[in-house]
Amino acid sequence: MTLEPPPLPLPALEPPPLPERNERKPRRWHYGLPLAAIAALIAIYVGPLRVEVYFTDDAGRIPAPFEVTLHSGNFEKKVTAENGRINLIRGMWRELEVTDHYYVRSSYPVRGGDMKLGIERNALLKLKQAATGTPSIPQRGDPDPKDDRER
Repeated sequence: MTLEPPPLPLPALEPPPLPERNERKPRRWHYGLPLAAIAALIAIYVGPLRVEVYFTDDAGRIPAPFEVTLHSGNFEKKVTAENGRINLIRGMWRELEVTDHYYVRSSYPVRGGDMKLGIERNALLKLKQAATGTPSIPQRGDPDPKDDRER
């Protein structure tokens, strides 16, 4: 008994059939539309519409937290400037006004990009507080008022 290998198949003249495409397969392009819209809004906010406002006082230092009023037509909003800076959207606000009584009241138009503003401390308020004996705003280098009390 001789074992011979089986004969090789003849080359096919037609290409093999393609696997059937699943017609119910979800298309993912519609997930990209909301993501693209969100990315565009973030780019607009980070780009041309965002305004960063940096404040320094008349001594060139970063002021303590103080109150700023934002104006837009008949609408206004009071915010607190922390670490001497605030972030705004330019199209939403037209003007900002320093309304804290420790600083001289002043108003500035909102422009694009970064705004560096100098604000002046209210010297009359400090003099009035010194004359009446009420505590003033502690400044760098002032003695600690807790150490001045009698023990």
